[in-house]
Amino acid sequence: MQKRIHPTTIKLLIGVLIFLGFGGIFGGISFITDPTGGGMNVPQSYLSGLPINDYLLPGIVLLFGFGLFPLFLAYALWQKPKWLAPLANHYMGWIITVMLGIGLVTWMVLQIGIMGIQQPIQVVIIIIAITILILTFLPDTRSYYADDNG
Repeated sequence: MQKRIHPTTIKLLIGVLIFLGFGGIFGGISFITDPTGGGMNVPQSYLSGLPINDYLLPGIVLLFGFGLFPLFLAYALWQKPKWLAPLANHYMGWIITVMLGIGLVTWMVLQIGIMGIQQPIQVVIIIIAITILILTFLPDTRSYYADDNG
């Protein structure tokens, strides 16, 4: 059976996920190897009032949740492996990508709500999160993943 050609919206979505993934890996490793935040020029004062004293936990979340996981989703969206079967008439990779977009928006809204906009990367990440959500809900993307024949 011949696979369908990926619409441009999916290629863009996968590109955004790869960009997010490599950024998450870089940020996560930076915070894990230097939990003070010094390597990323992020002062520990941003953590005041939070139940954590350093950036180790945020680094782990970045590495896995917004680093490796988006790369896994990029693979899943491109390959559509059968083990990520459709659920509720949509491919699970698509559903999980929507959840990632919502999770990323939530993470950034909480972060900005707690400490304000402190770094330009926060604005970039909000734009990435919104872009992920827009691209997942565009008609070409939805129809491609609603059809489990491809």
